[in-house]
Amino acid sequence: IRSSPDEATAGLDAMRKKGNRILAVRHGESAFNVLREQHPLEEERYLPYMYLPDCDITATGVQQSREAGLKLEQDHGLNYGNFVLVVSPLRRAIQTALKLEQD
Repeated sequence: IRSSPDEATAGLDAMRKKGNRILAVRHGESAFNVLREQHPLEEERYLPYMYLPDCDITATGVQQSREAGLKLEQDHGLNYGNFVLVVSPLRRAIQTALKLEQD
């Protein structure tokens, strides 16, 4: 795990020079995603709340993350010693990243 944005950038630059790919994965379903689906309102009504919660991923989000990890391994041959993982500091992103490598 890289500890700073500069280190992460250096890791990505090194990967690009070796001809490696950069893959992006969005976080698994979060509690806020569920709230928004259950109470569909106009977007502007959510704006005051959109950036407040640093919420957890749901059980569905955990499953989605594990499935994404398996798919990355199957489709791209990733084993968890040959890549750089850059993660947002938000809880839902960290939880997703941790579940990617389980199983």
